[in-house]
Amino acid sequence: MVSDQHICQECDKPVQISDSIRRLNTSQLGLLVNNELNKDHMKADLERLNELDPHDYLTTEKLELYSRVPKNTRPVYYKSYFESEDEEEEEEEEEEEEGRKKKKEEEEEEEKNDEEEDDEEEEVLEEPGETSNSNSNSDIHSYLVVNEDEGDEFKQLEPSSLEADDENENFEIKISSRIKTLNKIFKILSNTQDIDHPLSEDCAQLLLQNYQLKFDQIQKEKDQYLSFLKRLKVQDSKLNLVDEKGSMRTRFEDQELNNTLKQSLEEFQRLTKLEHERLRELKELEKTKADLDLQLSKNEQELNEITTKQLDGIIRLRNELQLNLMDKQSKLDQLKASYQLQLNHIDELRSFNIYKMMFNISLEEKYGTINGFRIGYRIVWPEVNAGLGQIVLLVVFLMKRLNIKLDTYRVVPMGSQSHIVKFTQQKDGTRSKKTLNLYSSDEFTLGRLFNFNKLDVALIALLDILAVIDYKLKEIDSEIELPYSIKNDTIGGKSIRVTSNSEWTQSCKALLCDLNWMLTFISVHTNDE
Repeated sequence: MVSDQHICQECDKPVQISDSIRRLNTSQLGLLVNNELNKDHMKADLERLNELDPHDYLTTEKLELYSRVPKNTRPVYYKSYFESEDEEEEEEEEEEEEGRKKKKEEEEEEEKNDEEEDDEEEEVLEEPGETSNSNSNSDIHSYLVVNEDEGDEFKQLEPSSLEADDENENFEIKISSRIKTLNKIFKILSNTQDIDHPLSEDCAQLLLQNYQLKFDQIQKEKDQYLSFLKRLKVQDSKLNLVDEKGSMRTRFEDQELNNTLKQSLEEFQRLTKLEHERLRELKELEKTKADLDLQLSKNEQELNEITTKQLDGIIRLRNELQLNLMDKQSKLDQLKASYQLQLNHIDELRSFNIYKMMFNISLEEKYGTINGFRIGYRIVWPEVNAGLGQIVLLVVFLMKRLNIKLDTYRVVPMGSQSHIVKFTQQKDGTRSKKTLNLYSSDEFTLGRLFNFNKLDVALIALLDILAVIDYKLKEIDSEIELPYSIKNDTIGGKSIRVTSNSEWTQSCKALLCDLNWMLTFISVHTNDE
């Protein structure tokens, strides 16, 4: 079976062919196709004739005779280009009447063709056997397209299955030829227009709307042309170039012609004078424009120079300021770094105890040390003498910080040969002094028999001075108490005498512990003088 289903060339939707096209008979379809084909053939023939040279198929005498014949044989007539609207309306009415007549004739012809087709269908239904025989004599395009349902009804009327098969084949051939013809018609429509056919109803509506818009635009242009034509006619009536009958006037009266020429001449002179004035104004304006352009170019050049100079100066100043800023910034960064370094140094100094640095006392080992010098039993005497000298210096420092003045003692720091001067009040009111050496000198006195020597006496005097310092500290803070109490010649219950041997080492360590404690208290509770 041949499918008669068509698809819209724009939206690809299935398209149902209108019944008005389905009812066209074969002759009408062939007329549409052949008419377009004849036009194509005529156009091709004209193109081939235009390409031919007349000298190829005409003699020289005929060409000369043709050249002497006047080319324009139509009669010469005069017609006004400013025709009245009434004449245009009459022509339009005549064209409409002719169109109605042609349309009426076409409708009558279609009715006749439809009647002929109905008769043919009846003959086909009544005489199916004769239809196959008549196909050879009649044109195949003269048959109608029938639907598949109609084909089924037709099958019921067939007398035998063999004849039904033949008729189905014939109908398929007819439908195929009809579809091919419709495809040709759609192809012709597509070639003659800017859009492909067939179209669906929606696409056709869009196309009609587009054509309607174009028609409205053309109608507006027509109205504009008509208004312009009316103005031309009004101007024509003023010039009196058209007579009462509507034709161009060829004769004018002398007086009227003279008046018209005079008016035209005056108008021409006036326009000429006006033209000269406008030309003079134009020249003046052009001169002024040239002067202004020259002045503008000078001003632009001057502006560019000033701008360039100022810009150079600004750039130079910016570079100088930027360089100075970089120098200042570099110095500022250096000062900030130095300031931060000093702050760090100050923080270190704030956390640093100058007293501990001056008198570094250590009690962790067996012997107590002050600034690295050990004091105790079985230590060489030069080291012991140096340590005792540091102790004397620390005692003097504590007395100055506490503002202590002694009446009976005067401490003299002299390094490893430091000593204490002891003052004694005599009965006669005089004061005697005695030097007590705080260092060992291998000289022994008579007191050795009683287990005394000069170093022991000096150490006892040193304990007396520490007792005075302890009393002064208790005045500052009554709750203060030394780690090792001092009593006569003992400290922490240990004898300070050198002759006590091992106890002397422990008593020296206790002495250094009390001195370290006093130094810490003074560093916290006293201010710098």
